[in-house]
Amino acid sequence: VFGTEAYWEQRFRDMDRRGQTEEWMFGFDQLRPTLEGLGVGQTSRVLHLGSGLSELPNHMAEENMGQQDCIDYSETAISAMRARATHAALTFTQCNARSMPFEDDTFDLVVDKGLLDPMFYLEDNQGVETDSAAVLAEVRRVIAKPDGRFVVLTIGNVLDRTHSFRSEKWVVESSEMVKPASATQDACHMYTLR
Repeated sequence: VFGTEAYWEQRFRDMDRRGQTEEWMFGFDQLRPTLEGLGVGQTSRVLHLGSGLSELPNHMAEENMGQQDCIDYSETAISAMRARATHAALTFTQCNARSMPFEDDTFDLVVDKGLLDPMFYLEDNQGVETDSAAVLAEVRRVIAKPDGRFVVLTIGNVLDRTHSFRSEKWVVESSEMVKPASATQDACHMYTLR
């Protein structure tokens, strides 16, 4: 179900009607130390994969953490967040992460807060081909070399995710369990890849 565009369109349409946003996994306060540790600043360019209705890009822009480019394949999510944008350093593009309209070596940081999770789940447990390898290849293409970083938050199996990243030639710089700030969130694993 959650692997289909129709599912996400309906979910975001319902949430937008209620004026809701959604932090899939963690928000800015929990990610701030990692972002600062990676040197994300005023001149950085950051790509948010499958940004949905997340406020993370808004918070990063407000804290002068550079240009925030948000992509999602949901027209509803992109339209809603574009209408709510409060900062000039935010751009929203409707596209599929398997084929992004950006030049090579564009982004200092790419953030995934759960886009890959449903893809990996469907591939690993349902035998559905979602082409997660194409997303990982696209991220590699658009990330600045050699210093760009890819931060991935996942609730998936640590061994499976580590294997998936390494099989696509990503170097795992760090991997840590991140505890939730509230009882309504699951603990997740955060990877920093290059």
